[in-house]
Amino acid sequence: MKKPIITCAFLFLFIIFFIARNGFVGSKKEDYELQERCGQQATRYFEEQYGNDSYGNEKGIVMYNYAYHYSKKLNKCFILRTVIYIPKDKETLEILGGSLDKELRDVNDNNVYAMVSKFDKVNKPEKCIVKGEKCNSIIEWDTLVKPYMEE
Repeated sequence: MKKPIITCAFLFLFIIFFIARNGFVGSKKEDYELQERCGQQATRYFEEQYGNDSYGNEKGIVMYNYAYHYSKKLNKCFILRTVIYIPKDKETLEILGGSLDKELRDVNDNNVYAMVSKFDKVNKPEKCIVKGEKCNSIIEWDTLVKPYMEE
């Protein structure tokens, strides 16, 4: 009499474990579609805002790049935009070096979640903010932003 109850209990636990491990049927497809839609939105946003991925003029060279991630946890599409600037002016280059600017933004509501701006030869970033809170280094900024770009 106890065997059917134990068997049912093990079967029930197996089903719960399987669902928890693999998710419900269709959720991986849905996740893929949300990630794909986020990629399209991020690409469109980047192209509208920055056009080409680099350009040069009499002041220097500017290179743009981006990455995107759909956060299932937050239900948001994030774009991480990176800009590298290398000045042509030798004095500026010797004193400050090039600059690195990063910005994390929600593509849909256009809210900026984080930004950092730093010159190569200056120890502290000129600007370093994540969700309204100041940070002190590029490494700290990257660490604080990482959860938004991963799950």
